[in-house]
Amino acid sequence: KQQSKIESHNNQHSNNNQEFNHETVNLSKNLLSIVIKIQSGDNQKSDEGIKELYSFIQSYPDFDIDSYFQTTSHVFKDLVYSRLAEYEKYINNNQNKDIWNSK
Repeated sequence: KQQSKIESHNNQHSNNNQEFNHETVNLSKNLLSIVIKIQSGDNQKSDEGIKELYSFIQSYPDFDIDSYFQTTSHVFKDLVYSRLAEYEKYINNNQNKDIWNSK
């Protein structure tokens, strides 16, 4: 039996949604582990988390990261964004060397 174009499109669209949802879940898990690392209280882990968050944002610019900071204080959120800006400044000023690796 041949599928109609609409059925075929709906099946394909449904598969795309499943892939999107699966990817979204994986990205959410990755982002959550990054936030936990930043919150760890260990300076080295926190620095790694900032680097990972920066890379995550570069890789997935449309992903809403703000929702992961809703349960944290505004102070923490501001600190994270400040450290991201600091890291981005280092990246832009030192394209060939990563100063943060020496911390």
